Parts: sequence; structure tokens; C-alpha cells
Amino acid sequence: MLRAEHPDLVSICTPDETHLNILEECLECPSVRAVWCEKPLGTDVPTAERVVSAYRRRGIVLAVNYQRRWDRLIGRFKQALQEGKLGDLQKVVVYYGKGVLHNGSHAIDLLLDWLGAPQKLQVTGKTSDFVPTDPTVDALLMMGGVPVYLMGIDSRRYSVFEMEIFGTKGRVSLANFGRRLEWFPREDATGQDQVGELRERPTIQRRGAPTAMRLALEEIIQALRTGGRVRSNGETALEALRVCSELAERVRRLYPDEPAGESDV
Repeated sequence: MLRAEHPDLVSICTPDETHLNILEECLECPSVRAVWCEKPLGTDVPTAERVVSAYRRRGIVLAVNYQRRWDRLIGRFKQALQEGKLGDLQKVVVYYGKGVLHNGSHAIDLLLDWLGAPQKLQVTGKTSDFVPTDPTVDALLMMGGVPVYLMGIDSRRYSVFEMEIFGTKGRVSLANFGRRLEWFPREDATGQDQVGELRERPTIQRRGAPTAMRLALEEIIQALRTGGRVRSNGETALEALRVCSELAERVRRLYPDEPAGESDV
């Protein structure tokens, strides 16, 4: 189909384990100048490294759909973090389900962008609510000196993706799959109480237009025309794949005798 249609831009929206094979097929099609791949980049780190390197050498734009990198609500929060408006970060808690790679990598990708690569990984449990090769992992990660807790929820009951970020100046909740941001600033102590508390009613911001998907497409087209980079690219997605693959591998080592895909619920 690729050779028959001669596309400039290809969108890959297929099962996770097929992404890398299709990305390799795109490399063999001379007309392809940009690829927009659904997350995750793939399921095998060595193959992903070769593919990303090949795209870089060929000058083909490779975007990976960690769409919250284009989300303006998330972007404003990242800027607030950088400006110190939340103070020093104390802890981050992530609630997610349906695989550390398939869905958990959304959080890992954001945290890599905000805090950098993890200095420590410790698996504390798992739930098998997706495919056998992609467990939903409970873990503690140290990222930028901040403890990050991944808490897996059984997605067969309901879907969830939320983050709680605690700083010395307040707390932020990314709720409803990141579509709503609730900011609870710290207020000074009053009366006898010498310790501050969080404001009872948060400042609420909601995702608006234009959508992250539209912004992503606009940036991909601009990069295709100018040769620039997109903010969620092969290299950034490869970082998330490495972290999530390491977490999944540690689960396999911790539970070697458990039948693949067995539920923990």
C-alpha cells in the first residue's frame, strides 16, 4: 500500500507490538518524509534503538503520540513547575491501568520531561489487566531526587489516569485523564495553628481548544517542511520505552513462576 500510494506522511494506529515493523516498512518507502506513530514506540528496546537511529540518519520526522506533550494545559503546568510556583517537589503519585507500557508510559514520558531520567527503580507489585507481556506495575522511582509512586489500578473495572503532585507551596491534581488541573495552594497558618494548610477550594483549569492532536499535527507538518524536531519524537519515546521495559522485566524476575496473564485480583 505504501508504494502504491506514495504518502508523505504516515499515521500508525495499530497494536503496540506491530509499531516497529511498520516503522521499518516506512523506511523502505522513498516517499515517506514523516511518520506519526501511536504510543508506545514499540515493545522491544534494541529494535526501537535501531529504528530511531535509522530515522535520524534519513532525516525522516518521527513523532510519537504522547499527546500530553502538546497539551497547552500540561504545558502551562510544566512552566509553573520550572518557575517554582509549586515550590520544591516532595512526591508524585500516579494512578493508571492497562499496562505500564501501553498506558503507564504516558506518565513516565511526562515525568521524564519534567524531572529527567530515574536514578532508582523499585517494583513493589503488579496487576495483570492487559496483555501478559505488559503488566500494570506498582513501583517507586526516584526522578530528579523526587519519589514517584506508580499505583496500578485494574482497568477491567474502570479506566483511570491521574497524577497527584505535592510541592512545598501546594498540591496539584491532574484528573480526568489530564483534562482537568486542580491547584490547591498552601495558605499561611492562622491563629494558634503554626502549620499552613491547603486551600479547601482549588483553582480549576480545564483543557481547551485547540486540541493536543491538532497542535501535534501542525507541528509535524511544520517539521516536515522545515526539517525541525517535534516535541514528542523518537528519542523521547525511546527514553520512556527503556524505563517501562525495565519495570516490566523486573516484574518478570520477581514473579517468575506465575502464569502469564494471571490476574492478581
